Amino acid sequence: MLSAMARSKVSADTGKLFALKPPTLLVELTRNLAGGALEDIVRHLFADLDEAVVVADADRRIVHANRAMLDLFGYPMGELLGRTTRRLYADGADFEAVGNERFFAAGPSNHERYVMRYRRRDGSTFLGATVAGPFKNDEGETVGFLGIITDVSAPIAETRLLRQLHAITSDRKVSFEGRVAALVRLAAQHFGMPLGMLGRIVGDDYEVVRTYGGPVLSGEGSTLPLERLYCSFAWARQDVVALEHIGRSSHRCAPCYSDARLESYIGVPVLVDGRPWGTLACIGHVPRAAFTERDKELVRLIATWIGHEVARETDHRKLHDLALRDPLTGVSNRRATQGRLERAIVAHPTTTVILIDLDHFKAVNDTLGHDVGDQVLHKVSEVASGALRDADLFGRWGGEEFLVVLPNADLGEGAAIARRLGQVIREASVHTTGRDVHVTASMGVAATRPSDTPGALLRRADEAVYRAKARGRDRVELETPPDA
Repeated sequence: MLSAMARSKVSADTGKLFALKPPTLLVELTRNLAGGALEDIVRHLFADLDEAVVVADADRRIVHANRAMLDLFGYPMGELLGRTTRRLYADGADFEAVGNERFFAAGPSNHERYVMRYRRRDGSTFLGATVAGPFKNDEGETVGFLGIITDVSAPIAETRLLRQLHAITSDRKVSFEGRVAALVRLAAQHFGMPLGMLGRIVGDDYEVVRTYGGPVLSGEGSTLPLERLYCSFAWARQDVVALEHIGRSSHRCAPCYSDARLESYIGVPVLVDGRPWGTLACIGHVPRAAFTERDKELVRLIATWIGHEVARETDHRKLHDLALRDPLTGVSNRRATQGRLERAIVAHPTTTVILIDLDHFKAVNDTLGHDVGDQVLHKVSEVASGALRDADLFGRWGGEEFLVVLPNADLGEGAAIARRLGQVIREASVHTTGRDVHVTASMGVAATRPSDTPGALLRRADEAVYRAKARGRDRVELETPPDA
């Protein structure tokens, strides 16, 4: 044991030693302690240090570990003393490599900084930033070893998370759905949770948008009552909710716990353009270590980026929709209608079109003004598109002309739909100063034939419209049969 005088000297020198950086500290310890009462001096110096400190003899058998070391690795002192430091390494090969390359190297003491993967008593592993090296006497003989270990798993994992987050969100070659799926997966994997879920919340309903690790309570595209989910807590709070052991918390009364016994959860609201949109959640079947404040910051960050992705996709779809919409009537424009027709001809054995031309529309513009004419076009689009099947398309073809595309409809079905459209157009009205304005329409109906093209189909429909005009307007004419 140290004498009172020696203990006094060590106490006096402690402040000077800890003012040094770790590698310099080890050099000083080596110079002052080699050949001395190593165990007692180190015990006195490092008892209250926050970093884990382990001291071993020349055979690398542990002779001392401070309290931080025992806490970090989860061992009682009795299970470490006299055992080699090999049991601290996740990989035995690292134990050999460290000894050969660092501790048993010839020459003066070699103190280095490095990161090593270690194993705790419970089998879990972590990355430890290590400052370590041998104590050598004046003859250059190794008399012991000392290591200072700091768990850096969290900052390393955080750096990896931020890099992956940047890679995912900056890759425009991946679809919106692919990027969102990758972000949900990234969140779950970062927190070591087997399940991840992104949901859109509308009223009291939770719409499952994306899952990772399999369905949590229901699959993608399904709708669940929000009140049954842990996400209801994050939604109500509009902030992170982190639960490491739900069975021992007040949240165990939640239906989600009784339904699936999900024991751990971290969830956060997702905002889109500053407005609550849904929630991101990572979920586990077993309890886990308590979430840190930094964990909460990181899950907020991932949720923020998901919100950015949703907002960007929403804006993209709006722009795409605007590019395919007629700005006056809101129905599909000619480009979109042409594309839909081309796809329908390829995909369906029979496709029928109805070409609609409003009667005397020029007179409406000339006598009542273009504002009234625009209102008439909008009204016709509204009532006609509302009279069609879900699979049908109503688009503005140009001026006062409209085109209806009817997938999987033959000529007879097209004629019946055209007559119904004629009726709703005839009954529609636009109220203007002192009068109601009504219009009628002349229509031509044509159906695809073998080896037909969009151009040929439209020409036959246009010829039928011409005949309807010539025969008095406000009527439906069918294409001329091929053998006529």
